[in-house]
Amino acid sequence: MDRRKHGCVVAFGAGVLCDKHAHLEGRALTEPPNETQGVPYPPDWTESDRVLHQEIRAELRRLVKDEQWIAETERRAKIDWWMALAALVLGVLAISAIVLSVVAMNRNIDKVARAAVRDNTVGPGAIRDGAVGAAKLAPAAVGTAALVNRGVTAGKLSPGAVNTVALGAKVVTGAKVADNSLTGNQINEATLTPVRAARNSARLAGLPVGAFLTDVSLVQVQTASTTAALKGPQRAVCPAGTSAIGGGAEIVGATNVALIQSAAVGETGWTATARRQSNTGVTSWKLVVQAICGRWGKG
Repeated sequence: MDRRKHGCVVAFGAGVLCDKHAHLEGRALTEPPNETQGVPYPPDWTESDRVLHQEIRAELRRLVKDEQWIAETERRAKIDWWMALAALVLGVLAISAIVLSVVAMNRNIDKVARAAVRDNTVGPGAIRDGAVGAAKLAPAAVGTAALVNRGVTAGKLSPGAVNTVALGAKVVTGAKVADNSLTGNQINEATLTPVRAARNSARLAGLPVGAFLTDVSLVQVQTASTTAALKGPQRAVCPAGTSAIGGGAEIVGATNVALIQSAAVGETGWTATARRQSNTGVTSWKLVVQAICGRWGKG
């Protein structure tokens, strides 16, 4: 770039040369002398000289920006070139990987072809689990020698597959029988000897079980919960045909109440009476009476 104006030459990248302004050589035109900075313009400068000086300074600033833009463009061009080169290298590597994969796959296919089973033979890897059923086996095709120790578990046996014929003598011991799995139907009672408790029961005066207390029950009655001072007599009566063999009474809800009677009523039941001992701290309370009843056997 070469620009001439008022006897000055503006050369691209070379600064400014001005014959009329030779005394400014060596100064930065981006900061020209002026009145406000304490450095007056030369006295022979006219207004047009000053305007020209400002234009020169603006031109220099544009030149600096152009040079910066060119440098940035060159830098980006280099980056783009390196990115293109990297993409090319990655493409070459990807193609190489595909080629290697194809070669390896061909080798594996060759190995599988060479390892293929011969005619009329089937390798164990070709048989699915459970694919060979009993109907597919010839009689006596699987002998005991073909079974590993403990290879046949309970889960492999069909219901009823093991019967009494398949069991050896005395192979089912007590440890093999689950608790409470045998009932009287499976036991020959005639082979049992009396247990100690049975012998003791036989010596109870020779009386049968029915000769002793049976049909034991508990009868309970109660009064309403009130603040009354006296409650009772409250009676618990045994069912017909039974007798009172014991009983008792209880006060519920107060601490200043006492039982004044608790006794059997012949053999028919139990009776009780209670009374409040003081009139302080009166609260609601109730009287509960219980009779223990049973039927005596006949000898």
